[in-house]
Amino acid sequence: MYIRKVETKNPQTGKVYLKYQLVKSRRVDGVPRTEILLTLGKLSNLNEGEIKLLADRINDLFTNQHTLFPIETNVEYFAQAFIKKLLNKYFMEKKTLREYNTGKPVFETIDVNSINTITPLSIGGEYLCKQAFDELGFPEFFCNQLGWSEEQTKKVFHALTGRLLYASSERNTAKCLNENSGSQEFYPLASGMINRNQLYKASLDLYEHKDAIEKHIRYKVRDIFNYNSNILLYDLTNHHFEGKMNGCTKAFYGRNKQKRNDCKQITVGLVSDMHGFCQHSDYFSGNVSETKTLEIILDSLETKVDNQKKRQCVILDAGIATEDNLKLLLKRKMDYIAVSRSNHTKLKAKAQEEKLVTFENKSGDEISAKIFTDTFNYVDSGGEKKEITETLLFVNSPLKKAKEKSINQNKCDRFEKGLQSLQKTIDNPKGRRKIEQINQRLGRLKERCRGVVTYFDIELKDDGLKITSLDYKRKTEVRKEKETGTYIIRTNLTNQKDEKDLWMAYRIINEVETVFRFLKSQLDVRGIYHHKDDTIEAHINLTIQSYNVVNFIRHRLNEQKINHDWKEIVRIMSTQSIVMNAFNTKEEKTLWVKTCSRPTAKVYEIYKAMGYKNMPYNRKSILI
Repeated sequence: MYIRKVETKNPQTGKVYLKYQLVKSRRVDGVPRTEILLTLGKLSNLNEGEIKLLADRINDLFTNQHTLFPIETNVEYFAQAFIKKLLNKYFMEKKTLREYNTGKPVFETIDVNSINTITPLSIGGEYLCKQAFDELGFPEFFCNQLGWSEEQTKKVFHALTGRLLYASSERNTAKCLNENSGSQEFYPLASGMINRNQLYKASLDLYEHKDAIEKHIRYKVRDIFNYNSNILLYDLTNHHFEGKMNGCTKAFYGRNKQKRNDCKQITVGLVSDMHGFCQHSDYFSGNVSETKTLEIILDSLETKVDNQKKRQCVILDAGIATEDNLKLLLKRKMDYIAVSRSNHTKLKAKAQEEKLVTFENKSGDEISAKIFTDTFNYVDSGGEKKEITETLLFVNSPLKKAKEKSINQNKCDRFEKGLQSLQKTIDNPKGRRKIEQINQRLGRLKERCRGVVTYFDIELKDDGLKITSLDYKRKTEVRKEKETGTYIIRTNLTNQKDEKDLWMAYRIINEVETVFRFLKSQLDVRGIYHHKDDTIEAHINLTIQSYNVVNFIRHRLNEQKINHDWKEIVRIMSTQSIVMNAFNTKEEKTLWVKTCSRPTAKVYEIYKAMGYKNMPYNRKSILI
């Protein structure tokens, strides 16, 4: 076994290309022949002496021989990578595999001192994802419908597997796929290894066919779970960037939900069904007005999401549910359930006097509510003025009240601390007490603690040039305090007569909020380190498509009363691995045995709940 240099010349440009090949000499019918084992590429990081050492080291590893001399670190890195690729090639060739699974005893005489074990690779999570991909029909769809090559499809599966199991940057994900994962068992690449550039390209391939893939998943999920929901959930979130982002047209500063106002961001709009499966996603600039995105999304839904026989109902959060947007939904013959942005002062006063209906939410917390009705005017698609009767649900949540009180108390404490600082400045004879200076500081304080100024009575006294005193006191009664924990849900649905049913219908909006939390926490969608529009959106799209696979697996497990989060599922499945062992036989040959570990009880439980096989194979062997 040796390494030879091969030069090829481009006949058009005359440029000479250099590559190396791992070859072995053998006799065929008495005639010497050279067999190419592997193409090693340029090996630009190695000199001629190291290339000779590399050939010897690969041969030692392949034949399970001990090395007498210290090994160069750079050489060892390449040797480990190439021996892994070479062994995978032999294990994939049926003519080299030995059949030991006949049910009869098979004996080999081996040298016990020669036993070596290659680093175990995780296979449980990879096998779970692989079978989920198959059930969702991804292999046939990618190859037949999208026309991808087999190699291109494999790289996409590596990208999805990496995001599902080893969510990180493309560089770190590639390391995990090469060094920790057995994904090459199912998607072997010609190069034998995956790199970050291949992951970049795979995510761009997925993004190019984003709408077609989302449509395929919708159809598959409906067929598998046998449901057809007419409820659509719409909400927005934002993802911040690391860097200046001068090359991204959608990166702007805006109100960041993770309080990273120091970073530019992009806004993502997501439409999901009531089970959390993504129906459509769109990407907006970081400073976009949330209320103006609904019409864009509705236009996309008309062209990209299947028209349903049932009238669709859109559930919105308060940030998007302006009266103009509700009128827009009615104009497009769609129903809505949303938190009202209007004050409804008279209705709230009336509700406080009424006897409210009390029920418990899923967590066992008490909710009080009462249904009322009101009229709502809008203009239909034909320009005709119409009037409908809205159902309004007044809700009083003690849990929400306690949360809002805590938030307001923290704001009041910060505001009062700021007032005390102002007071010290005014009491200090040398302090900056000019009227405009104090008013400026007070204005900034009010801006920082927006919403709590109404809780205080503030009195400033001056002598015409300087502020002489500041007095403040906390109000005992504030109208805003009385309304804490209350809100109103509005809908044009006429069949909502029960307070609990209407409240539960609105709380389905939690599903899309769960999607956002999951993308950020368990699939590591942020912070985003890409810098161009297409790669940024491709990164987010890869994460969303990966979430659809996660949601598919968890939805099936939830039906079987297994309610683990995804990180726990990944941890459990990582206990199943593949191990490769090498043995020197009495006949001076090398026996390589690849074994898949048996699933633990928890791993077996997950496979069983999914209806999947629990082992990709028991054992594979080659004798060299």
